[in-house]
Amino acid sequence: MNEFNIDPDEIKSHLESKPRNIDEVLQKAEKLERLEIEDIATLLHIDPDPNNRDFSNLLETAKHIRSDILGNEINLVVPLYITNYCMNRCPYCAFNCNNYSNGRTRLTFDQYCKEIEYLTSKNFRTIELVFSDDPEIGIKEMTKYIKHLRNKLEQGESGMIGLNSPPLSQKDYRSLKNIGLDIVLSWQETYHRKTYDELHKECVSKKDFQYRLGTQDRIYNSGIRNAGIGVLLGLYDFKFEIMAMIQHGLFLREKFDRFPIVGIPRLRKANRMLFQPEQEYQVSDNQLKLITAIIRLAEPSSHIFISTRENKDLMMDLLKAGGGSISAALCSVAPGYITHKKSELNQFEVYSYEPAEMEQSLDNNKFIPAYNPPFFDHINLKSLIPKIFKGNAALLVGSGLTGNVTDCSRNSSIFKNIADMLNIKNIIIADCNSILEDTIKQRRGRINLIQEDKDMLEKESDTKIYKIHSSFDPLIFNKLEELFFTKTVLFIGYDINDHNINTIIKKTKRRLENRVQFYAIMKDPTEAELRFWKGNNAIIFNIDIEYFFEVLTEKLRTDPVINRYTFNALWEVRKQMEMSSVSLAARYRGKQDIEALEAILERFEESLKDEKTRETGVFWGYDFDFHVGISSASGNSSFYDICRLLYRSLSTLSRQAQSRETLKQHREILDAIKNKEEERAVKHMEDHIDYVREIWQRGLNPG
Repeated sequence: MNEFNIDPDEIKSHLESKPRNIDEVLQKAEKLERLEIEDIATLLHIDPDPNNRDFSNLLETAKHIRSDILGNEINLVVPLYITNYCMNRCPYCAFNCNNYSNGRTRLTFDQYCKEIEYLTSKNFRTIELVFSDDPEIGIKEMTKYIKHLRNKLEQGESGMIGLNSPPLSQKDYRSLKNIGLDIVLSWQETYHRKTYDELHKECVSKKDFQYRLGTQDRIYNSGIRNAGIGVLLGLYDFKFEIMAMIQHGLFLREKFDRFPIVGIPRLRKANRMLFQPEQEYQVSDNQLKLITAIIRLAEPSSHIFISTRENKDLMMDLLKAGGGSISAALCSVAPGYITHKKSELNQFEVYSYEPAEMEQSLDNNKFIPAYNPPFFDHINLKSLIPKIFKGNAALLVGSGLTGNVTDCSRNSSIFKNIADMLNIKNIIIADCNSILEDTIKQRRGRINLIQEDKDMLEKESDTKIYKIHSSFDPLIFNKLEELFFTKTVLFIGYDINDHNINTIIKKTKRRLENRVQFYAIMKDPTEAELRFWKGNNAIIFNIDIEYFFEVLTEKLRTDPVINRYTFNALWEVRKQMEMSSVSLAARYRGKQDIEALEAILERFEESLKDEKTRETGVFWGYDFDFHVGISSASGNSSFYDICRLLYRSLSTLSRQAQSRETLKQHREILDAIKNKEEERAVKHMEDHIDYVREIWQRGLNPG
């Protein structure tokens, strides 16, 4: 799975094949089961007539899925065009360099700063910077624009920076990411190679179809977590385009475990446009609703970007059909909003509304406008707290908390708060930090103090303190790397000049290729700290450290049974999911699935025989693999994703179960799957989940 390729003959074959039962496909989608390519082809054959029952059912299904996945929030994004100079000769775009217009202009940096001031004064916190292929603007200028915008956003409630530009190298994307870029949108224009080559034969940056097709790979590999794919509807047959784009989205989902943002703009007339589109390729309003709904069913967790090219009424219908973001609460497709109010050269015709008017329309349609949306992986303190309560956090306390702060009385209260965070079992401290170590001992009693490899085998307490010094023993480094990869890692009072911890961060980042998300808690970070954390895939919470712990400890005091209620709900979800999953596995499992599950249990049993691995609890990784293996054997990708999520949430509780009894129950489940005995497999799985849950409840309520 190195790069995405399109097979036009395969797509054509699917579109010409006999459609499946539409009701069955919709039922499958409503259960969030992954749709096959034949299912997508079936949906594309639906006649988008408002009186057609199948079309109405499709829209209703998409509406339910959108509501379940995304809620009612609609993200308001504002585009800011920087220039309308372009070296390319795309005949469907007014910026075509053969379009000899007097309306060419680009924002000066001073003008750009005024535009940013204007947009942020309108409450916009997600701003998309749009660049044509201007020979005067390169990575150096983009860096300057993004850095200024990031500094401006950080003065308020933060926000998201998007980029829509000619394709860049992975190195350039990484450098922009390190200074604050959050999102990159790159539309393929058309996935039909022959049409693409014909339209772009006189272009510069757009001439290479395959390079443009690989843009999202470079974006994700650079560490940027939000990439957009899209197609310009009207250049070729929309059924082909949607089939190819959905395949592209699923490819990125499999390869990077990310849901791409999806754009579906329609070709619109622009002044001096040189292109005459084929009438047969034009997409009607109802066809656009059909397309939006199908994408929502095929990629339920992706955000569908509704274009400024659509009017307000249609926009509301498209949001109901599955859309997630709009950019028509203010829109200009010429450089600037206040600099060039009436430009002769707009990229295409658009609709633009004042924010208050758009907010009213959204409210009338029971949507909630969001100017600082959480949907692009952007989290806040409130969403971080559950990760800590679920026992899925590790705490790294840097030397800066004790070495650089002179108010010891204030720090002592912070240390007590750290020691009281009973859900955090793994704490990493600097070698010199004996104050925190002593405080944790006083508040928690016995701890495991780990300074070298031999300490890893001791098991005095489930609270582990790792003291970091100038060199790392192999086992300790491997364990820290494992914590960084499996836990939510919170950096508290960290000094970026701490060489020891820097070494761990950089090694982990390099070895795990930006797949680790860090969180840094600090007050008023310096520019150097911002650069450091942005470059190491971290989200910064610019809040007072003491306040951070007050929020957490207050939550524990006011809701002492938060874990019980949370996990009771999770157990019920897990039980129902795993019973359905094992039923499908018994019905559809293949030879390779059985072999994989047998191999997992063999390794599980071998690890139980080894005293060292039994002490360290390595075998629980095989427990995880077994349950995920069943969800994989079921053929239902949604079960696979849910199983991984639930297991991680409940893992600290599941591990209280007796390991040998667990292995025995696993073997009974596998035997039923091998013999395709669905009822027996379901019964054994139900008994197994109830057993593990009983162990947890016994631990929660001793005696």
